[in-house]
Amino acid sequence: MTHQVKTDVHRGYATVMLNRPRANAIGRTMVRELLETLTQLERDESVRCMLLTGAPGMFSAGLDVPELMHFDRPAMSEFWREFNTLCYRLYTSDLMIVSAISGHSPAGGCVLAILTDYRIMAEGRYKIGLNEVAVGIPIPGGLTDIYASLLGLAVAQDLGCRGAMLNPQQALELGLVQEVVPSEELSARAHAKIEQWLACNRDAQVTTKHLFRRRLAQMLEATADRDQKSFLDLWFSDQAQSILQALVARLS
Repeated sequence: MTHQVKTDVHRGYATVMLNRPRANAIGRTMVRELLETLTQLERDESVRCMLLTGAPGMFSAGLDVPELMHFDRPAMSEFWREFNTLCYRLYTSDLMIVSAISGHSPAGGCVLAILTDYRIMAEGRYKIGLNEVAVGIPIPGGLTDIYASLLGLAVAQDLGCRGAMLNPQQALELGLVQEVVPSEELSARAHAKIEQWLACNRDAQVTTKHLFRRRLAQMLEATADRDQKSFLDLWFSDQAQSILQALVARLS
């Protein structure tokens, strides 16, 4: 079986690579493998940091709409609970996590990135952003708060309500990512950030991270059930299904 998440453990950190051809689309298997990977790494006392990355040119294309379109409401509800759990686990992990955004990162791909502690994006003709509205579904509520914490409320709301995407330079200027580097330097810059983290006291670092993230973490957890119902109601609406079916047709 080909795993959709590849993990390599090094001194003090682990590299986690999304490994699902062709676009690292996020389906049920990838979500479960990421959850399992997080659990294993958080239990490993030798691992303090995680480097999350994807394939050259494609970090993640977001949710696997063709797969999810086959789910009935109970199956989609189960998937969405697991995806929400993954979001919360990434955002509140004791691991310090850097995203090496290796290419395109729309919708769910951008979601994975904004949940991490530091984002470095490769230069190129790539796009990143929460463009869910453009395909007929809403951005889940807790994630809108995290997006706004990075970009500011006015900018995040404007981009989110238009389903707009950013190129790497725009993402840097607006604060969605902290660095933009040539593709060949992406791994080295991510490792440099990890070395900065590893030089700090572990307990003090983790406690400080959780203090910074406490309010939004509580909001992410508190709104999960309500947001799930509103998301599923819209996902299964006639209008959204029509838009999503057209998207699947284009992708195929």
